[in-house]
Amino acid sequence: MELMDKMANEANFCISSNPDKIPLNVTKFLTTNNEEDIVPVNRNNIKNLTTLTAINNNFHLDNFMRAYHAHAKDNLIVGFDVENFEGSDFDKMGFSAPHRTDPTYLAWFAQLPAHYREYSAHYGIHIFYQLRRQNLTNDAFLMLTNRTEYKIKTIVNNKKLEFELMLNNHWLSITQNTFGNFIPLEEDAPSEIYQLINNEAKRWNAQQTETLNIQNIENHASPLARKLTDLFEPQKYDELKELSIDDFNNDDSYYEYNIALKIGGSLYYRLQHPRAFDLLHLEQTPTDNDIIWAISLILKTIVPKRAKMLEKRSNLPWLTYVSKTAFEWIKTHQS
Repeated sequence: MELMDKMANEANFCISSNPDKIPLNVTKFLTTNNEEDIVPVNRNNIKNLTTLTAINNNFHLDNFMRAYHAHAKDNLIVGFDVENFEGSDFDKMGFSAPHRTDPTYLAWFAQLPAHYREYSAHYGIHIFYQLRRQNLTNDAFLMLTNRTEYKIKTIVNNKKLEFELMLNNHWLSITQNTFGNFIPLEEDAPSEIYQLINNEAKRWNAQQTETLNIQNIENHASPLARKLTDLFEPQKYDELKELSIDDFNNDDSYYEYNIALKIGGSLYYRLQHPRAFDLLHLEQTPTDNDIIWAISLILKTIVPKRAKMLEKRSNLPWLTYVSKTAFEWIKTHQS
């Protein structure tokens, strides 16, 4: 059995708009053929996707790109998205391709045995594997079941190259423009793939350990910032917890920024219109810095953890940097 035969009959597919690649749910459309039933994927309908087979069988959708919703935490199916770079071509590798490509990673991936492989829209490569738990290190299994995606960066011949490993709650376009032969699911992914993933997972885990203090926002926030979080209303907190990345075009940073805006806007309004015991509780007037740290403390409890939170921007933890950017916008537009 081939991997795409298995994937095609699972309800993890939608179409995507051109050229914005917005995921569009067509489950209802497949029954009605009414264009009004083609709607953006969101948190309310993402569990009601359809199969690739059903999409392919509807000629009205022939001109749309297909998109697969990755969920490696459930099936250990991972997809590599290797971009196209100028340099050489597939003819030198024994494959026929209409576009010139970089000979490094494209060539390496192209010659590996694959459970499924296709050209991307820009003649890079999408390559899929269903992995086996026993061949993954504990670090790799943790990364594959918790990360949305993982960008692998390297330098070859003084050229910066990167490719992406698609894992969970992430969309990957499916062109069905295949090349080469595929290995059956009964045959495991090549050892090179496990070596690559296990090595990258080791680096990922080391990075987490080295920068764990960055994520611990509580160590940086002032006592007044902590008091400020008490002014954030539980009802608003519950409303924000109902939102997810699906409501923000599946963009993690855009999602985090908008949640920070909503938190900051609510706190800013409360401070401009304090209630009877607010000032008594705070004991002093908070500075902008106190407010920013308070926003980040609340934000951390709402948005899911991801590796970017281990990074610093402008010498601030990522979520505090996002909170600062949001608060600066609020002060500019609400003053």
